[in-house]
Amino acid sequence: MQITAEMVKNLREQTGAGMMECKKALTAASGDMEKARLLLREKGAAGAAKREGRTASEGVVAALKSPDGMSAGMVELNSETDFVARNSEFKHLARELASRILSTTAETVDALLDAPAPDGGQPMRHQYDEVIARLREKIALRRFARWHTDTKGIIETYVHLNDKIGVMVELSAPNGETDEMRRLAKDISMHIAASRPQFLSREDVPEAIIREEMEIQRQRAAQDPKNANKPDAVLDNIAKGRLSKYYEETCLLDQPFVRDPAQSVQKVLAAAGSGIEVRRFLRYMVGEELEG
Repeated sequence: MQITAEMVKNLREQTGAGMMECKKALTAASGDMEKARLLLREKGAAGAAKREGRTASEGVVAALKSPDGMSAGMVELNSETDFVARNSEFKHLARELASRILSTTAETVDALLDAPAPDGGQPMRHQYDEVIARLREKIALRRFARWHTDTKGIIETYVHLNDKIGVMVELSAPNGETDEMRRLAKDISMHIAASRPQFLSREDVPEAIIREEMEIQRQRAAQDPKNANKPDAVLDNIAKGRLSKYYEETCLLDQPFVRDPAQSVQKVLAAAGSGIEVRRFLRYMVGEELEG
């Protein structure tokens, strides 16, 4: 069968593959468009397997709330280069994955990719594999999260720094969702993105970390010439005082609020009304804890 320029053009538009690759696939498929698409996908999958050993430490975070605001999903999708991370098709894939999170109960990456679409359409793996084939880089769905709240809670999402940082936060809202509560939740999520808390409160800091930090601060106090010959009890008190600074840096409720550093986040919540608290938060930053 003669392979026409129009056939090559159509296949290229559908797959994003190069013209010569499309022509070879159509020739091998005897002009069968669907078979040629499959051949290109298989070739893309083979290429992806070869790239598996590479590090994908660039990428984006996408976060999405359900229409009723009662659920939210967040995903980190990695690529090898920032060039691909800025690609509109790559970003669209991340948003589609975040959307699919909300319509499934999948708990693993493979389960999410293979979950049937709610409208009976194709699983996300089909689109995922096609994007990998077109962009020709290792792409990895690193992690995702799905939250649900109740009628006395509110969930907010926030994506910052060119989609490199994503946040989900859940507040208790005794009076339900209001414009004021929504603004507060957004402000708290922006604070989390900027201030990078590791824990919600002091009570959430593991004892092992507290002991380690106390020892660090005690050693620093002992090495300060101003504290020469001071008894151990005094050095311990100095270390405890400095531990408060550690809490201010790492615990959300102790941190100075980004919009008003004179107040802690805890004081901002207290001023907003009785019973308003942060139930939980989650912060993703692209590539954190990944080695290049």
